[in-house]
Amino acid sequence: MANDNRQTPIFDLRALWRALVQHWRSIVTCASVGLILASVWSFISPREYTANATAMVFAGASSSVSEGQQANLFTQAKASLYQTLAQNPVVVTRAYELARLKPQGSITVAVPLDTNLIRIKVVRRDPREAANLANAFIDSLAEAVTKTENGTVDGSAPTGLPSVVKIQTFTPAMASTIPSAPRVKLGLALGLLLGTLAGLAVAGVRSVLDRRIRSEKGVEEEFGVSVVGLVPVHSRQEGNRRLAGVESRVVGGDGFRTVEAFKELRTNLQFMNPDRPPRVIAVTSPLPEEGKSTVALNLAVTIASRGQAVILVDGDLRRPTVAKSFGLVSGVGLTDVVVGNASLDEVINEIPETPNLRVLACGPIPPNPSEILSSERFGQILRELSNDAMVIVDAPPLIPVTDASIIAARFDGALVVVQAGRTTRDQLGKALSNLAKVNARVLGCVINRVPSGLTSSYSYGGYYYGKSYYAYYESESSSDGGGDRTKRRSRRRSRRRDGSTRVVGAGSSLPPESEGDAPVVRGREGVSS
Repeated sequence: MANDNRQTPIFDLRALWRALVQHWRSIVTCASVGLILASVWSFISPREYTANATAMVFAGASSSVSEGQQANLFTQAKASLYQTLAQNPVVVTRAYELARLKPQGSITVAVPLDTNLIRIKVVRRDPREAANLANAFIDSLAEAVTKTENGTVDGSAPTGLPSVVKIQTFTPAMASTIPSAPRVKLGLALGLLLGTLAGLAVAGVRSVLDRRIRSEKGVEEEFGVSVVGLVPVHSRQEGNRRLAGVESRVVGGDGFRTVEAFKELRTNLQFMNPDRPPRVIAVTSPLPEEGKSTVALNLAVTIASRGQAVILVDGDLRRPTVAKSFGLVSGVGLTDVVVGNASLDEVINEIPETPNLRVLACGPIPPNPSEILSSERFGQILRELSNDAMVIVDAPPLIPVTDASIIAARFDGALVVVQAGRTTRDQLGKALSNLAKVNARVLGCVINRVPSGLTSSYSYGGYYYGKSYYAYYESESSSDGGGDRTKRRSRRRSRRRDGSTRVVGAGSSLPPESEGDAPVVRGREGVSS
């Protein structure tokens, strides 16, 4: 075998997109929580106002340009020195005294580079108090500068002539009507951003820890089992297990896509071993309510519609559903034949709607189902039935009981049905392990209830149950002119005279290749959501 030098990319954009689509609710929830928390914070945070004032250091008049330049450099140096002086507690305390305010808020002093300006920034909860304090701080700083330049800070006698360096207000502070904090828009943006990042983190963790089956490729790579069928979610919910005849194949509807899915499953089974195709197939699942009975019923109907004889056997002797699905008498069936109370001809049922399909119901529920299914008489019955038809057995789940493993080991193998987004990899692994322990052949997996739309095109190997293809015939029918409608009415009248009318459903039509298909069957475990 040639070495495969290709490496799996560490960063898979498709996997990232699947994680985003699958867990978009977590992302939206976290983003919404972040936005709400930011809104609450903005609402309860106290309003603060900022007042800005500017003072200028000057050194008197200059008689020449050179003296002016020297004075400018001198005042710039003095401004940097006065920035340090402004941090003196004596200056700050005197500013509060001049403004007649209590120490509160914050005062910031800054000197722009290469300037003789001193900028004062005051933040308080009252805009007028902030402006008064900023102006008072300049006055306090001017007093401190005068004392420093003309004498000593402690108030001792002057040492010489008054200094020419002084500080005066350049731009007075004005009361602002707009709060500087909290910054509502910035807070909301940060809350939304942080919430979204948290949602992405949650989605990533959930995607890594999520063990549910969501990928056809994942099943094949992890377990080495081929996925032979993908059954889409069906939007219709019926009380009966069966759909309403050919209405299930109305063009553009979910029923049509379901029919096509079972056609593909039928084809995959036929080409699985052309020389010796499987004759007795057990349809099972890891756990109940994953759609195995519905898949068995629909598969039998689909194969029979092709003209091949099929016998559907209800092998779930604990929770039988086949008889109810077809409206048959559930009191007689397989168990009567096994114990010798009836013959096959007496209990097997013909299905008038599908001439090539016969159904063998469960019969009375026995107290020992495993012994019935492992008995030699049961094996003889199935082998006898398989002489003239393909036998599909609706078997119990694999994990709760061993019945399905017994059937699969004695005959041609099992189809394992898993539900997309519900069955976990551990459950599928346990089910396949139960089959391997008895040397049963696994014919393949069927992923049931595959989501339709864009999600499935990424999650299930590009198998996209889109509506555009199936809606083609519907759009063709609705866009016909009046002459085409007249022709269709004429053809319908001709079919009525010939007695070959088929009811499709109001306002619907069937594509040419769908003629002759049998109805699709579904039920409590079925393909509907």
